[in-house]
Amino acid sequence: MKSFEHYKKQINRVTESALGGEAVKDVDVREYLSTFFRRGESKLDRAIAFLSLVRSLAPCDLRYNYRTEHLPISPESYEFKGGTIGRGGENDVYLLEARKENLSSWVLKINHVDKGDTTQLVARAKEIKNDYEQIKNWFQDMPGLIPEECTVIMEDPRDRQPAIITLQQYYGREIRDVFKDIDLENREKIFQDSPEFKEEIQKFLKINEDKLQETGNMIDLIGAKNLSFVKVDDQDKLLVLDPHLISNPFRSEDSTKKKQRERLDYLHTLVDGVAVKEKEIFV
Repeated sequence: MKSFEHYKKQINRVTESALGGEAVKDVDVREYLSTFFRRGESKLDRAIAFLSLVRSLAPCDLRYNYRTEHLPISPESYEFKGGTIGRGGENDVYLLEARKENLSSWVLKINHVDKGDTTQLVARAKEIKNDYEQIKNWFQDMPGLIPEECTVIMEDPRDRQPAIITLQQYYGREIRDVFKDIDLENREKIFQDSPEFKEEIQKFLKINEDKLQETGNMIDLIGAKNLSFVKVDDQDKLLVLDPHLISNPFRSEDSTKKKQRERLDYLHTLVDGVAVKEKEIFV
């Protein structure tokens, strides 16, 4: 049986997903109804749809209450934007928007998995930092691939409990997912428009797979927009938004490792026309 804390966390995430951020204006409530009644939708998504429907029909705006007074930011320089702009297996992602033109905006990645006292969180934060520094060292010949970030322990603006929070440069909302936003049928046009993009993916694969053979670990490719690309000077550039490690995916049959293998297959098919599983180089 799952613990009370598990259900409490799930209720909190549902409430925040539906009530966080600004209310969506002129929304078609049929979208919420469709999600709620559609067969195959998860309980989580149906619950979010129901609360979103309640919010859209309520006579006053219902909002999730964030407590940002203890965030170490200047309210004159930055604004914490309520409502997630992304979610991952470990982190919920929020925007810290710059109020001045000469400042860069940042994202706050709040870890929702690791909980405990300050000593436990510091130990885990050190592990996250060590993984980040190792990956950054691996790809030092690919500047810009691994965003600058720092990991700290601070008060979670949702429940006022200490949490591991990573601050990372914000790249805007036009970030595209390599695994969802590149069609294998039109990849040649993308590579023609950005000729260095194909070489960048090939180099990323080679380094990642060399390090797998050397250390038994590689970059985790799972997660929405984890391996992304953005426009820089009208050229597509590769970007790893959540750099952390996964152990050898070719020596396990669990669902996570299977997903990692599928994504490696996709990347090799994308640039080489041959899936990695056909190479038999890691088994």
